[in-house]
Amino acid sequence: MDAPLDLLVLPGLAFDANGGRLGRGGGYYDKYVSRLLARCAARGWPAPALVALAYGAQMVAAVPMEGHDRPVDAVVTAAGVHGDDG
Repeated sequence: MDAPLDLLVLPGLAFDANGGRLGRGGGYYDKYVSRLLARCAARGWPAPALVALAYGAQMVAAVPMEGHDRPVDAVVTAAGVHGDDG
């Protein structure tokens, strides 16, 4: 990667309004995001917005999060934007 990313769209099975994201349990995206954010910091680049696209049915009251889990900045559904400033 020779230039910073503006946006990274992340998948998930369920999301909450605080940016909690439930994946499939492998931690692949959490590891990738950690490496990406470290690279951005090392190069003085701004971090990309972490956004998820979801169906309304994927929104839940709370997603259990562990220390290594990376929340998204916003979840976009047909009803609107959840999180960030939405």
